[in-house]
Amino acid sequence: MTGVTFTMGQWNSPHTGPSGSDRPSSGPRSGNVKAWYESCFFTGFTLGIDNWKTAITYPSYLRPNDSFGAVQEIVFELAMDS
Repeated sequence: MTGVTFTMGQWNSPHTGPSGSDRPSSGPRSGNVKAWYESCFFTGFTLGIDNWKTAITYPSYLRPNDSFGAVQEIVFELAMDS
């Protein structure tokens, strides 16, 4: 085994214009957070064995300004370094 890595993080995307701060007010939260277009939380781990790497990541994309619904995924990765 060459290593195990745990990853966790978050990023945010504020917007101006029609998808952000200039968006019409609708929905229960859009009045206070219109510019906060997207927030992504992610976590996962990577396992390395010899020259192989396998990873599983879970990202969750939220739309605080109610522009559209939340998206949740599970990402699988398998890679070989020659």
